[in-house]
Amino acid sequence: MMILLIGLGGAIGSILRYLMSIVLQGSAGLFPIGTMTVNIIGSIILGGLFAVQEGGGKSLNEGMWFFLSIGLCGGFTTFSTFGLETYLLWKEKHVVEAALYMMSSMIAAPAAIAIGYAIAKAIRS
Repeated sequence: MMILLIGLGGAIGSILRYLMSIVLQGSAGLFPIGTMTVNIIGSIILGGLFAVQEGGGKSLNEGMWFFLSIGLCGGFTTFSTFGLETYLLWKEKHVVEAALYMMSSMIAAPAAIAIGYAIAKAIRS
C-alpha cells in the first residue's frame, strides 16, 4: 500500500512540476527558473511537513507522510533535472549562468526548508 501511495504522490508531483515549469520558463530566457522555482517550493513544503512530523502532538500518519514527502515532494522537486540543466549551460559555454544557477539553487533550497519549517512551527503554536 505504501508503494502505491508513494507512486500516486510521485505522479501528481511530476505533473505539477511539468505544468509549473512550462508556465515559468517562457519568460526566463536561458536561466532554468522553472526548475529552480519548483525546487524552492518543494523545499518549503518538505520543511513544513518535517516540522509537523517532528513537532509532537498531531502529526501525519505514515501513509500520508510517505505520500506527501517521498511521493509528492520527490516527484515535484527535480535534482536530476537541475544537474542536467547545469551541465547543458556549462556545455554551451554559459559558464556564468551555470555557476549562478548552481550557487543560487544550493543556497535557496536549504533556506526554503528553513522557511517551510518556521511557517509550520508558527502555525502549530
